[in-house]
Amino acid sequence: MTSALMLVLGCSMLFATRGWLALMSEYSERPHRMLIPGVAMVVYGLIVVFNHNIWSGGWPIAVTVAGWLILLKGLGFMFSPEMVRLHGHFPKVVIKMTLRVGGVVLILLSIRLLLTFTGRT
Repeated sequence: MTSALMLVLGCSMLFATRGWLALMSEYSERPHRMLIPGVAMVVYGLIVVFNHNIWSGGWPIAVTVAGWLILLKGLGFMFSPEMVRLHGHFPKVVIKMTLRVGGVVLILLSIRLLLTFTGRT
């Protein structure tokens, strides 16, 4: 399930960049709206951390680190939603490029996970 969600998010970030930019702009103007996504990130981060807390064996460490980073970011949004205003200081070109690179990384990681889970690696 995690790898499928990562694949969908990665495709969304890569191909629907305008929507993500608009969402980030909305959150930048009204940071209190980050509380709900913060809760969602904490829940998702906890799911990954509790179910995939692997610190040895090569690439699975990337999933564990990603889970911890998502958890920490979610906690940051819950306890300090104003930190989302930092996105407003970057040029849109940089944010757009970051979204697309992040989308590609998520797609590649999700494909790797899907191949591993289906035993095709």
